[in-house]
Order: sequence, then structure tokens, then C-alpha cells
Amino acid sequence: VRGSTMMALGGGGIIGSLLVAPVVHWMGRVRGILTCYVGVVIGSLYLYGVTPSSASTFVATIAAMSFFFGMSQALMSFYVPELFSAVGRATATGLCLNIGRFVTALAVLQIGLIADALGGFQQALLITSSVLLIGIAVIPRAISITQHR
Repeated sequence: VRGSTMMALGGGGIIGSLLVAPVVHWMGRVRGILTCYVGVVIGSLYLYGVTPSSASTFVATIAAMSFFFGMSQALMSFYVPELFSAVGRATATGLCLNIGRFVTALAVLQIGLIADALGGFQQALLITSSVLLIGIAVIPRAISITQHR
């Protein structure tokens, strides 16, 4: 299962990042990022909330989540800069992308404490993956910003 999981993580991410261009062309940037976030949230709820009963279901869920993660990372590289004016674009984009990395690093370092407080790693991972709900909530604001430009 371990090897299959690693292949699903890598393969899903690569395929997602390669397919982002046609998907975004078809549905648009904002709907594309919303789709990515919703896909990861649904996968997280299933993976950490229900616990797949078979190894193949587990690996398939990991592959699907990785696909949406790969798509979202590729999409961020050209969507986030569009949100800012040319003057502050590099600083704002760097700040936005690196805040996510900083929060991830903190979550990784604190996951043991969170797991201990919540009674297990499944609950901790479910709670930490819920940060994507913030992104889903902010999407309507992003739509209004991009429509005014």
C-alpha cells in the first residue's frame, strides 16, 4: 500500500498540474480554484472522516486529492498574480504563496499536539484540512474583485 500511495500522490499531482490549462480554459480560473478546493475537502472528509475500508479505495482517494492539489498549485502560479496591480504584484504574490507554506510548516510541527488533544491523527488531519473551507468562503470576494477589473 505504501508504494501505491506514493505513486498515487505523485501521479495525481502531475496529471492535475498538466490538465489545469484545459480545465481552466473550460471553466475559468475562479471556478477552477473553487473546484480544486471542493475536491480536496470532499476527499479529506472521506479519507479522514469515513476511513476507506479497502486499500484500493484509500489509494484512489489519495490519487483524487493529489490530482486536485496538483491542479490548485499550478493554478495558483498564474491566478494569484492577476489579483494584484502591477506595482505590488511580486511582493503580494510572494506573500500569499509563502504564508501558505508557513502555515503548513506550523501545522506539520504541531500535528502531534493537535492529534493528542483531539484523540487521534485522523481527527487532527480532518481539522487541519478544513483550512480549505476558508478558501471556499473567500471565492465570492475573489469573483467580485476580478469582475471589477
